[in-house]
Amino acid sequence: MTSPRPSVPAGLSGRVLDTPAIVDLATGRSRYMRAVAYIAASRGETLAVPAVVLAEASAAVADEAARDLLRRAVDSEIILVMSLTAADAISAGELGGKLRLSLPAAHVALAAAARRWPIITRAEDAETWRNLGYAVDVLP
Repeated sequence: MTSPRPSVPAGLSGRVLDTPAIVDLATGRSRYMRAVAYIAASRGETLAVPAVVLAEASAAVADEAARDLLRRAVDSEIILVMSLTAADAISAGELGGKLRLSLPAAHVALAAAARRWPIITRAEDAETWRNLGYAVDVLP
């Protein structure tokens, strides 16, 4: 398997958002993600959203107002949408097969491993990420 390549300069801090986290940001379901985004902006931190996760989140957000908020969020300075290069696609496929992860989850895993950043996820997925060795922040 090829090793993940960081797409952001070393020394930056932040979090990697999985699909439930970016959906929460768009919908405001718990307000937690909006608070995280506000704090990240005030501290100059980055919220990384893998492109495959963004596509899955866009499909999951049916309300047009929430979809508009999703578009505006990913255009903000604090959100880094991580592209899926050919090399990343191969790595994500290999990692997903090895760890039995969906493609969006494998892309999250690559991003979190490359940066050594925690993953923001829902409680139902937190234990899976922890068992795989990733740090997590849990949505309320």
